[in-house]
Amino acid sequence: MFDGTSWFDRKKPLESHSDLLSQWIVYLAGKLALHFPQNSFLASIIRKFYPEDLGSESFSHAVAEGADLLQQQLENQSNTHDRLVQVVRVFNLSLFDIDLLVLAFWPHHDERFGTLFPQKDIRIRDAIPVLFSETMDRSIIRSHVAASNLWHSGLFTADGPVTNLFDLPLSINPILVDFLDGLRPSLGKSAKWLGRDYREDESEHRSRFFPSLQRSLRELETDFLQGGHTFINLYGEHHGHILFLIDLLAEQLNHETGPIMLTCPSNGRGMRDADLVARLYRALVAVDVWADDHFACFDGDHLMQPLLIVSKSRIDGNGSIGNRISGIPVPPPKMGEQKRVFNYYFRKINLRHTVINTLSNHLYLSVSQIKTAAELYPKIQGENGNNSDSGSDHGQLRTVARALDHVSPFPETDLAMARRPDTSWDRFVANETTIDNLRDIMRRVKHRLTVQEQWGMQDSARRGDGVVALFYGTSGTGKTLAVDILATELCLPVLHVDLSKVVSKYIGDTEKNLEDLFKQAERFRALLFFDEADALFGQRTGIKDAHDRYANIETNFMLQRLEYFDGIAVLATNLLQNIDQAFLRRVQLYVHFPNPLPGEQISLWQVHLPSDKVDPHIDFSSIVGRFDLTGGEIRNASLTAAYHAAEQDEMICERHLIDAIKKEFYKKGQPIP
Repeated sequence: MFDGTSWFDRKKPLESHSDLLSQWIVYLAGKLALHFPQNSFLASIIRKFYPEDLGSESFSHAVAEGADLLQQQLENQSNTHDRLVQVVRVFNLSLFDIDLLVLAFWPHHDERFGTLFPQKDIRIRDAIPVLFSETMDRSIIRSHVAASNLWHSGLFTADGPVTNLFDLPLSINPILVDFLDGLRPSLGKSAKWLGRDYREDESEHRSRFFPSLQRSLRELETDFLQGGHTFINLYGEHHGHILFLIDLLAEQLNHETGPIMLTCPSNGRGMRDADLVARLYRALVAVDVWADDHFACFDGDHLMQPLLIVSKSRIDGNGSIGNRISGIPVPPPKMGEQKRVFNYYFRKINLRHTVINTLSNHLYLSVSQIKTAAELYPKIQGENGNNSDSGSDHGQLRTVARALDHVSPFPETDLAMARRPDTSWDRFVANETTIDNLRDIMRRVKHRLTVQEQWGMQDSARRGDGVVALFYGTSGTGKTLAVDILATELCLPVLHVDLSKVVSKYIGDTEKNLEDLFKQAERFRALLFFDEADALFGQRTGIKDAHDRYANIETNFMLQRLEYFDGIAVLATNLLQNIDQAFLRRVQLYVHFPNPLPGEQISLWQVHLPSDKVDPHIDFSSIVGRFDLTGGEIRNASLTAAYHAAEQDEMICERHLIDAIKKEFYKKGQPIP
């Protein structure tokens, strides 16, 4: 008899393939040679393995003997690793099915196969004359085709319904081709493999990251193995946390590969491919509808294991899927759990304790994102150089922020401008009360873990765990600069709200826009900054017409949303009395930004002017005694003076500053002192 393995290996070396498949190809080549004895392609394959002359009676017996030996290999229970054997057993394929499967697979490995069947699409009717004897009853062949699992299970694909079974195409699913080749399935952009990007020693630590997930994991494992549901809906606001739970389940079930996430349309064909991947690769398969919570229901009768559905909200179990779907809520991570993840992956970097506590607020980050950020940290630190700031809280947070920018893109919304500030305290000049109030905001964020989770001192009057602050003071006193300092110190991007895009004349649109903004900033993904907040948080009016009624509805929505907000939001206004009292009751911290005193104004000039480009004879005491300016006006005047001096190739002198200051008064429409 023959051993067909060497031909298959020579054609396409693979890390893992089916020995039985290569032998079956040689056997099938012999079977086809009975019908095409003059075909040089077939002769080149079988000559080495069939010593008998083609067309002789002994050759026919050798082919029949080959069929018997291959069947014995299929029935050998110890043969569990061969990929073709796995396919046959998982899908309960007959010898008839295997012949068709190998015939359909063959062209993917040898373009010369086209010399046998010149037509592009091979159909059942084309294969009948070469696979079956002429005396075989066609009704028997028809019954074999009707009962075949090749099409029912998705191993073969058909573009549409056919009226004649003999017109069914021998079109093998690319997923099956990849499996037989020992490759991961080519699922395109609509799918990705999850997990298994970690070392063995990580596994034990990963299972202990989130104690709060254990209940969901136990419920999921029980439902998956014993629940009898066709679909299991895992829902929650933290997408990465749900994926982590799925990967934990794959570990619990000892699956050979990580889970597969499909974002393909949830229709019958897409789901059949998902089930095919699950059965071939012993993988968990999940369908991701988290972006829009839309799941197109189908019967799922062909599914051999429950299909996981990932969504934000629970998928309705009514209608066509009824009681076939179960729902398991996935809670978001807690700060202490997130701290455990940061401590593990950043353990070699030796982040400061206060830095880890600050980062533990970033509840939107997934385990894989934190791991990647830790891997990027040394490289980014090297790019920054060994400056004196690199080991400080500010320096470490700045490096982490740059790493996070690589793994977690800025929140995307047309309603606000996203930016990542890098502003230090030395650019901020204010009185001690203002500075202490700003530091109080940072204390409430940096030590939330200690006070709220470890000491159990959540604010019982609030339903959310976020921080809401109100900045008030005249324009130019440093409110926006203070926001940038907070964001830098807390390692957060800023979402600077564009009120012209948020407030809409159409009923309900303003609330929808606001909800989008709050969701983008939730779980400390960004600092949400409402500048000139009077437009949204102003005094409610008496209801005189429909416009007043809907304006008050928007205000009520904002009140409720602030109360449930789990993040950091800063409202800024020039006049405190313009803000509705109901909003003020929901604000935890008020920060007043008064106009700078003369000594503070001198410091502001020194901050904004380059010391080596300024005439040392400038009398700043005289300037601040004559002109009472805000920080913003001093910054603008400094720039204007610098451009004048640069044009004249001079040092910045008092004349340049006075001329620039006069322009600031012209802009305000005020007389020059």
